[in-house]
Amino acid sequence: MKKILAIALCALMTLSVLACTASPAAPAADAPQTEATAAPVEQPTEEPTPEPTEEPTPEPTQKPLEAADLYGIWSLDRIDYGGSILAPSDLGMEMYLEFREDGSMRELQASYGSVEETFDTYAVGDNAILIGTGDDSGELVYDAENHTVALELEEDGKQIRMIFAYTPDAVLPEVTSDGVIAKEDLIGTWNTVGATLGELTLTAEQLGDSGALTLIFREDDTVQVESKQSEGGAVSYRITETAIEMYVGETVLYEATYNAEDGTLRLLEPNSGVTFIFEKEN
Repeated sequence: MKKILAIALCALMTLSVLACTASPAAPAADAPQTEATAAPVEQPTEEPTPEPTEEPTPEPTQKPLEAADLYGIWSLDRIDYGGSILAPSDLGMEMYLEFREDGSMRELQASYGSVEETFDTYAVGDNAILIGTGDDSGELVYDAENHTVALELEEDGKQIRMIFAYTPDAVLPEVTSDGVIAKEDLIGTWNTVGATLGELTLTAEQLGDSGALTLIFREDDTVQVESKQSEGGAVSYRITETAIEMYVGETVLYEATYNAEDGTLRLLEPNSGVTFIFEKEN
């Protein structure tokens, strides 16, 4: 725009100079008249000085989005519904996204006293966060300037943007969805008290130090799987309506069911077909 204005200004200055050029000189009074008069002498004109043009300011280079930029809790801040801005409280809801270093994302949605929890995977793209895979996949758009992420949808021809702000100190609501066991009842150490293989029943002593497992469920949604001869390792867990799933990334390694009658967990080891029975330490 500035370059176009500068060119137009130069053109106006040129026309102004040409309009002020001197007229042809009249012959002297005592000079003899001749049928032809000398051609007027053109006066030299000054070339217009072009207006200086400003160099365009280069756009600042935006730092590529990295996974570390996302770690932590993001709270639903506002909803842009076709240009109308709504607060989550207007709809009686709260929503949180928790991005974890292991590539998993935890989603909490609270409404009318109920809190539901779901899990998914995420991967960082070009200023976007790719959620899940296949038909259930989606995308969040990252705004580096405002440090927000947004879920963009369309409903009844209206564009909807659910905008999440980074809130690392947010206090997350307790999950109240119907699972096989409440999380506070699951957290702790569970020891093997026996196992079954078909019609065969084994005691913890018969399983030995290498066969008897210990599960340590923690508040941070990880579970340590170990035995007396091995420290094992930690994996993530989640409580569903039917089972306690222990997983890494998208792969579920084990599923445990809870028996409310005797307070035991039962975990099927898929390779051996052995079902381990656990009781919680008091």
